[in-house]
Amino acid sequence: MIVTLPILIGTDGVNRMSKSLGNYIGISEPPAAMFGKLMSIPDALIFHYCQLATSLSTAELAGVEQRLQAGGVNPRDTKAALAENVVRLYHGPEAAAAARREFDRVFRDGGLPDEMPEIRLKTPEDGLWIVQLLRTPGSSPRAVKPAA
Repeated sequence: MIVTLPILIGTDGVNRMSKSLGNYIGISEPPAAMFGKLMSIPDALIFHYCQLATSLSTAELAGVEQRLQAGGVNPRDTKAALAENVVRLYHGPEAAAAARREFDRVFRDGGLPDEMPEIRLKTPEDGLWIVQLLRTPGSSPRAVKPAA
């Protein structure tokens, strides 16, 4: 017996979903991260993800497809419903609803995230070069001086 399954396109909208390509959504990721990644998929993949990553019935999938093709609904709303559905599968309804509220508060309403890392910098007397500031916190930046 052979079982074949369609390939899930990654969040980049081009290649198959793959951790090595960096275009994946891990099932053990925190709800907010999973929700955010699902919201970043291209609109053209919404139905593809609904088919392969949710537990929607055939009738529900037909409704999603019809609404997307008719253009009467904002794709963002359909994508948010998709993201909430997927997060619910792996983290439960409360976590899914909280992830949606947080995403909307930050990205739709322009609020600040509930959790944000704070980085305190000790700057040398002669200042800090912008490239050093943009480096990943915790890495060991090289002492590079801008060209005069």
